[in-house]
Amino acid sequence: MILSRPLICATTVVIWLVMSVAAADNLRIPSCDDLTKWSETIDEKDRSEPFPENSQIWLPKAMSAPEFEALFGKAALDWTQADVLSARSAWNGCIQKAKKSRDNAQRNLLQNARRFLTSNLRDVARYQERREKVAAQNRPKVAEQMGQQAAIQEAQTAKVSEAEVVPPEPVSAPGLKAGVDELIAAPASVEGLIALGSLSHLDVSDANAVQELERQFGYTSGPAGKAAYRVIRELRYRGITGYEERELPRIEARLAEIKPPVLEELKAEFSQNPTDIYQRRALAQRYEKLMKQLKVALTEEEYQAFADKTRKERSAVIDRAVAAAKAKIDEVPAGAQGIAQIDRIVGDTANLGLNTEQRRELVDHARSRQKMLANAVLNHAAEKELPALPETLAGIKELNAISNRMLQGIVQKADREVIQRFVTASDARLAQIGRKALKEYEQALARLPESEAGLAQAEREVADKDGWADMDEQVRSKYVAAAKARRDEIAVVVDKDRAQRDVRLEREREAAIAAGGDPRLVGTAWVDSNNTMQFDFRDHETVFITVLGLKAAGTYKVSRDDVIVRGPHGQLVYTFDGDRLVGNGAVFSMQGQ
Repeated sequence: MILSRPLICATTVVIWLVMSVAAADNLRIPSCDDLTKWSETIDEKDRSEPFPENSQIWLPKAMSAPEFEALFGKAALDWTQADVLSARSAWNGCIQKAKKSRDNAQRNLLQNARRFLTSNLRDVARYQERREKVAAQNRPKVAEQMGQQAAIQEAQTAKVSEAEVVPPEPVSAPGLKAGVDELIAAPASVEGLIALGSLSHLDVSDANAVQELERQFGYTSGPAGKAAYRVIRELRYRGITGYEERELPRIEARLAEIKPPVLEELKAEFSQNPTDIYQRRALAQRYEKLMKQLKVALTEEEYQAFADKTRKERSAVIDRAVAAAKAKIDEVPAGAQGIAQIDRIVGDTANLGLNTEQRRELVDHARSRQKMLANAVLNHAAEKELPALPETLAGIKELNAISNRMLQGIVQKADREVIQRFVTASDARLAQIGRKALKEYEQALARLPESEAGLAQAEREVADKDGWADMDEQVRSKYVAAAKARRDEIAVVVDKDRAQRDVRLEREREAAIAAGGDPRLVGTAWVDSNNTMQFDFRDHETVFITVLGLKAAGTYKVSRDDVIVRGPHGQLVYTFDGDRLVGNGAVFSMQGQ
């Protein structure tokens, strides 16, 4: 008879369920109340590790307690994966029951306990089954080894009293052996040296050390790094059976084979001095990274010997780089650009990993050269640039520009005496030009318009010249007096224009009020508290609306205390609240109040 595919699948599921139930026959299923009471005893922080060789698997101590065994009729270490499935079904039933009765506290308690069943206890059951499977696979080999040992003992009967019975060596898990095979077959390389050395010195009982190595080799892409990652994963999740007896000697043998040539290769690499600054920086970074990894991969004596040798080689390389940098510093051109270029040379060279003495030597040389260049720049400015300035208002601007230029990385590098000479020369030249340019300044003030804009400019001139700290006091006071005199002249005209405008506006206001306008609004401007919107009520019906600088025209009408404003985007209503207009999430106040 040929079975259809659906029938085959259904049959398979039924058989699996029957087997699961059969495997869990001796598991006692507690009542929901008993299960809830036990769930209250779980403390996630109170843990136990049932397998000394694998600290990644743990259980809450509540699952290792006698109460757990009494509740289910089985100790936790005797559970199978079928037991977990059976218990989970009972757990889910209790959770659904609590959900129907709206007992949220009981439901949350059971859900929290269930995750330790489906995660931690299942891991324990799975690990136990794997251990038993490996042991079953190894029994024929162990029996064969025992048979061979018995034959040897029988052949050497005379020496039985002197011989020692040697127990059979543990057999490695297949995945662990395969990982070591890959590691040994990988080409000799720095990565291989670090992988082999790290594993050879690894304390497999130190969970933190194992985890750190797993993280390190998890980011590698070479064959040795990948193989080492596989070995560490096998040790963490399959256990250490056979590792120290069979695999570690193979790792140590391969390490002894590749260590001498790889270390020589590294010494040669670290003794290089690339001409490209980015290549030199990359080499320095690689050196720092590899030295940290080699400290774990080599013995203390090997690492110290290698570190001393490479440090000496690296020091010689960096000495040459420092000498080259000093030569470049001596060749930079004069001027401010040369000073900035020296800073870049020092920065690039410092990235090579200079020691304190090398850094001090380079920095001292750079400072000496920069001081020489900065002194020359300041002296040239004082002796050549300042005397050549025109004795005009433009000359004053040029002098200020020279002073600002000297502040951009020049005066910070120069001698104090040279800086003081420049400051003295600059102040003296500023006073000379100021006396000559006073007439030109008065003419410029006379050209200011007699308007609101002219008055504002005159006020700025008064404030500017009042704070002219580096100008000679007698010269400065003349400039201030000239600015104030012109400001007062313009103010007389502006005050007259303001008075005439106020009269005109008041007439317009009275006319608008006579036409039916509200006296509370006509001729006033209202601004919101955020200064983003303004209403200008021009007459009895026209309002100008300004929003974020955009101005539009509209109309308005007053109904008791409500102001109805119609603009391009619709109609809005605001209400008088004392001396404020309130509405639409905004509060307006009259300008000038």
